[in-house]
Amino acid sequence: MSKGFVNFKKALERFEKHDNSGCHREAVYKMAAVQTNINVIAQISDEKKRQMAVNRSCLLKIITTLRYLAVQGLAVRGSNDNTSNFTNLLKLRAEDSSEMRTWINRDGYRWCSHDVQNEILDLMSLAIQRNLVTRVKKAKYFGVMCDETPDASRKEQFVFCIRIVSDSLEPEEMFIGFYQVESTTSASLFRTVMDVLMRLDITVNDCRGQGYDGCPNVSGLYNGVQAKISELEERALFVHCLAHSLNLVAQDTIKSIPCCRDALSIVKEMITFVRDSPKRLSVFQSFQTDESTQLRPLCPTRWSVRFTSMNSILNNYRALVEFMETLSTKDRTDSGAKAAGFLRVLNSFNFYCVLNFLVKFFAHIDSVNTALQSIKINVEQGHRMVSTLKDTISHMKEDFESVWEQICLKKPEEVSPPELPRRRKKPKNLKADADSEYDKDPTKTHFRLIYESIIDEIVECIQWRFDTKAFKFMLKAEQFLLGQNDKKEEIASFYRDDINMESLLQQREMLFDIMNGKNKQRECLQSFIDMFKEEPSLKEVLPEVHKFLRLLMTIPVTSATAERSFSGLKRLKTFLRSTMTQQRLNSLAIINFHKAEAEGLNIDQIADEFITKSDIRKRTFSLCNLR
Repeated sequence: MSKGFVNFKKALERFEKHDNSGCHREAVYKMAAVQTNINVIAQISDEKKRQMAVNRSCLLKIITTLRYLAVQGLAVRGSNDNTSNFTNLLKLRAEDSSEMRTWINRDGYRWCSHDVQNEILDLMSLAIQRNLVTRVKKAKYFGVMCDETPDASRKEQFVFCIRIVSDSLEPEEMFIGFYQVESTTSASLFRTVMDVLMRLDITVNDCRGQGYDGCPNVSGLYNGVQAKISELEERALFVHCLAHSLNLVAQDTIKSIPCCRDALSIVKEMITFVRDSPKRLSVFQSFQTDESTQLRPLCPTRWSVRFTSMNSILNNYRALVEFMETLSTKDRTDSGAKAAGFLRVLNSFNFYCVLNFLVKFFAHIDSVNTALQSIKINVEQGHRMVSTLKDTISHMKEDFESVWEQICLKKPEEVSPPELPRRRKKPKNLKADADSEYDKDPTKTHFRLIYESIIDEIVECIQWRFDTKAFKFMLKAEQFLLGQNDKKEEIASFYRDDINMESLLQQREMLFDIMNGKNKQRECLQSFIDMFKEEPSLKEVLPEVHKFLRLLMTIPVTSATAERSFSGLKRLKTFLRSTMTQQRLNSLAIINFHKAEAEGLNIDQIADEFITKSDIRKRTFSLCNLR
């Protein structure tokens, strides 16, 4: 105290303020220490430790609040810090904690600044990334999956993912991060891949698989990223994403057959016409029955969307006819004219029949496409699914009669009877008295030709797009595991020092004996994988076979994990959050995409790492091992 007190009019008010002052509390502690014969320095030291422990508990609440917001994908702060999610969540938590309430109302530094938030988020994301890298190094062999997309601020984001297989033969695909690239050339993307591997302290020599889409900059045979990585490590087998390939099969089929191309274009325009106007959509919904499904928008580049869109048209066919008829009659604007045009198409048997054909074929393609996007499947399973799809669609030629009968039977009354699009002359090469299919029913023959041409096109596209080096190698590897030794030299040459071929052959025979003793069938690669899962101890007895299976399962099947990260990118970097820095985006993305790892973080370790970065933090917060 520097001077006395004379303003006794405000004595009670000032005395109360003095009671809460630091100098008064210190004096009280010293007086109590004297009266109880306790060392004053020790007393002050204990109070400092207590205050540091309180400060640490508040810091832990700040860290867990940031973790919660990041895990849930919520914005941490907005344009105004006072109304941000972070500040308001801290205030909510302060209602249950007097220590936190004192902390956020204090005049001093509260460790809630933007820089502190970013630093804590970085520490959590780095801890998660270290855990992921530890798992990769434990697995040793890995596959890479990459893709790129523009974000809300029109910056090109390159996503990097890794696929590994655990000792229990469970595949795992993990998001590593987004990396902003100035150029999407193969050279630029290759440098980015190598830079990421170097930062993670992972060597490209352990890469055993690559999975990308069909863009030339990554999949190019001679100058793509896959070719450049293969030059460094030829065992990094490249797989063109199977889901993308199957999507291209559907795309090529539609483009090559005019009536299919036209039908799909009409479906897209019709759905857009109804959905783009709230007024029209409301009127359309009044014609729908309770069990009707909603019209699904058609995006030409999205996997398996075509089937759901076309099927939604069929499920709402009668409602669409009634809606277009009403709109064309009552609406005198351009919308009425468009509705009249759509009504003529809907009343056409040609459109109705082709749409049914496409839905029938695309239902099979859609189910396989969905299955291929699973992390759990391997390349051999993917190849088997595609082969089964090809055989299934090929055999559907025999079902035309039943398909035709069903279409004619279910045809709405508003749809015109089957008819040829134009008058056709009988081919000259047919004899006048020939009892041909053309003479019996030329209209039915016309639609049979369309039906069979769709099948032929799908089968041909599958054969062309899935006849790849990776599939051929997997077939040889499977045949080798099933007992054919004519492929062993090629496999031994490919994997070189990864496996000991002599030991692998011996252990393969032992595995055959074990499976025979248990009456297990040896049909495909999956048979051996299932056997090891049923008998985990086999990995100790047959380590070379176990390693060989892991190598084959490490090869990526699709780039679906990379594609899924784009959905997360749109949730995190919205147009309202488009100014966030790349480092902030990466930290939030890693925490958000790896929710389980984030929830399992040791918050005390994160806090200690934060505290030890500066002396003032060490004087403010207690460390975990000193508490």
